[in-house]
Amino acid sequence: MSEPPLQRDDWLDAQLKAVSLPEGLMDRLRQIPLTDSQLLDGLVREVPIPEGLLRRLRRVPFEPSWQVRVHGWATAVGLFLLFGLWHVGWAICMIGSVPGMGWAVKTPTEPFHRIGQLAEPIPVNLLVATQSPFEASSEKESSEGEACGIRLEVAPPLVKAVPPSPTGIDWSQRWWGLRREELSLATTLLKWPMMASPLSIDTEDLWTVPLPAPRGVDPPLVPGFPWGEYRRWGVHPFVAPAAHPALSVSEVPLEVAPSSFELARTYLSRGMLPPREAIRTEEFLAAVDYGYPMPRPGEQLRLGIWAGPSLFRGGQFHMIQLGVQAALLPDGPRPGTSITLVLDCSSSMQWGSRWGLIVQALQLLKGRLSPKDRIHVVVFHHQAFVVAEELSPEDLPELIQVLAHQEPAGSTNAAEGLRHGYALARRYAGKQDRQNRMILLTDGLVAMDPAVSRKIESLVKEATSEGIYLDVVDLGQERLDDQPEPSLTRMAQLGGGNAYRATSSRHILWALLESITGRSQRVAADVRLRVMFNPRVVISYRLLGHESRAIVGLKPPRLEAEFYSGQSGTVLYEVRLAGGGPEDLIATAELCWRDPHSGESKLVQQKLLRKHLAGSVLQSPLPLQAAMLAAQTAEVLRESPYAGWIPTVGHPKGVLEAGRQLDSRVQAWPSVQQILDLLEKAVTAKPYRPPAIR
Repeated sequence: MSEPPLQRDDWLDAQLKAVSLPEGLMDRLRQIPLTDSQLLDGLVREVPIPEGLLRRLRRVPFEPSWQVRVHGWATAVGLFLLFGLWHVGWAICMIGSVPGMGWAVKTPTEPFHRIGQLAEPIPVNLLVATQSPFEASSEKESSEGEACGIRLEVAPPLVKAVPPSPTGIDWSQRWWGLRREELSLATTLLKWPMMASPLSIDTEDLWTVPLPAPRGVDPPLVPGFPWGEYRRWGVHPFVAPAAHPALSVSEVPLEVAPSSFELARTYLSRGMLPPREAIRTEEFLAAVDYGYPMPRPGEQLRLGIWAGPSLFRGGQFHMIQLGVQAALLPDGPRPGTSITLVLDCSSSMQWGSRWGLIVQALQLLKGRLSPKDRIHVVVFHHQAFVVAEELSPEDLPELIQVLAHQEPAGSTNAAEGLRHGYALARRYAGKQDRQNRMILLTDGLVAMDPAVSRKIESLVKEATSEGIYLDVVDLGQERLDDQPEPSLTRMAQLGGGNAYRATSSRHILWALLESITGRSQRVAADVRLRVMFNPRVVISYRLLGHESRAIVGLKPPRLEAEFYSGQSGTVLYEVRLAGGGPEDLIATAELCWRDPHSGESKLVQQKLLRKHLAGSVLQSPLPLQAAMLAAQTAEVLRESPYAGWIPTVGHPKGVLEAGRQLDSRVQAWPSVQQILDLLEKAVTAKPYRPPAIR
């Protein structure tokens, strides 16, 4: 079969016209403002390329000019000489810097190996050839080793003994007279130029990596949205609700974990600012306990709305805070529970402060346990050990203090952790007034040998038949979905329990409570918040946080959330209001959800009027003051272009001073004190340094 005429433009045009367009793409393109070519280019790039087209296009003849060829050869030769000279120079400098490098003659009476010069002691199982290879071990040394239960073997000579030379110089001693460190370094230097230098990531930077995948809000694909500012700065810009009807309505996901805040605290505790791309304003807002009013009896959710002058700008700008609070489920009478916690303390539990989330969840668990409950704890990494057993709820603070001082390290040996956990659970099983639950908290299982996996499954099934049920809490934060890892789900099913996904301390708390009490902690399902701005009063508004990292318009975000016992959600807007007029309505908030038990849909509305606006920042409601402080802290750390409009609060020191001028009751909140402490460290912190690569 002859090749198509690749040199002809009409063949290429025919191939491009044959590209099939995704369904609905033309309708989406018609909604895009024609003035924004960047968005159009971004959507066109997502069009799938026909299979085999690129391979055929690569066969198009291309004849580079002689100038291009000469330039390429010159670049290659220059790079070869540059790296070659640097390589040789580095090796010479390293060899010359080694103290005592040379072929010094050793006397026969001088020992060949100076054990005292080694930087680290040699393990017992590696104690081979600690003597000269030309000397045999004495009978006394051998008997002492066997008496201690340690058998030391002398390695065979590495080279044959050479008789003294006629000149009186023993060349074998001349070689073995080198110090062991010098020989190792010399060998490395000889090998190094012949192999590629491997890259190794600094282990101190393991704690900086994973974060939960954020849920963003896609801007509407309508004319009037400032796409240029959104693409340039990566934060939500001010939007005019009068520009298009779709811009007057804003919907935001309410389920947000404070992971970004915890990561920033970890960075600043080490004296370094966090990377600005890791800061999420909505997660800083979620880190504050606002003390929202609880729902009235018989209600599941309560919606609150507060507004006051903006801490960021002042003048015509105001802040609007919306808070959703779920009811606390009553505990009710229940039998006691024997709770065996099997906690993963491997190195990966440093990521995203996962170990810290477990400690925080146990702190929240205080006061939620029955006096009949008893707690047992097993901690595992490459090995497992029992931390506590038969603890009452009054002993929980002491347990928290012990776990807070544990440092995650080592590999993940979940099999050993489960074995210890089941042994501990069996020890206290069989009591009539207590049920027996074991809870595994881990961020994932490593690949295990099939034989080991089968033994674990057999162990889980046997314990389930004895009435010891297993629940699993998946602490992995990297996945985009909300489902636990399949291997953990299967293990929970074998154990007769449930698998939970937790990305915050609150999620861990709800999983623990549901496992301990046997009651679902879910209060409302499919919770959704919608805010409708009045375009005749609101000139423009800006949503703080919730930026989308997905391709705009191609994958709609999931706005529904599940609310559990005592959970709360916060949304913050900054608005610019028009002057006084007959219109008094600023915005209408609408909260809808579904009863998880009856399936009944419910809806509440609340309106914000001009008369509800506070006169000053200090006169604003306490939750709004705390929210403004948290949001401004995040905006400064992420270097938002909207954070510096007022110079006094455009840097950490200015935000810290403004925070200390807020209502003293707000400053006394523990979560606000954490923000003030974070700002104090940010004032003197060093700029962000990427992970070290050697």
